[in-house]
Amino acid sequence: MQSLRSYTRLTLALDIIQKLSSGPYAGYHELGIVKHAIDLYDILTVEASAATKILCSDPAVPTDSRNICWKAIDILRKRFALAGSAAITIQKNIPV
Repeated sequence: MQSLRSYTRLTLALDIIQKLSSGPYAGYHELGIVKHAIDLYDILTVEASAATKILCSDPAVPTDSRNICWKAIDILRKRFALAGSAAITIQKNIPV
């Protein structure tokens, strides 16, 4: 079992630089972003598990396949051909 802090940042500025006209990201926009780290974090605890599970202290956070942690588990399982999965507990301190 491993617990880690997942810090948030404040976006101080967000500018659209240009619209991309070619390549795989054609139609998207290049962004200029200024962010600042602050001392506010959620605590994520990850454990090996036979099945993917997400638990969260905030009922507004989805705990199914819509959760980005769930998606990350799926990507890692496929990329590294892992048989097991993970259970992640999220102690929310950052407002949703």
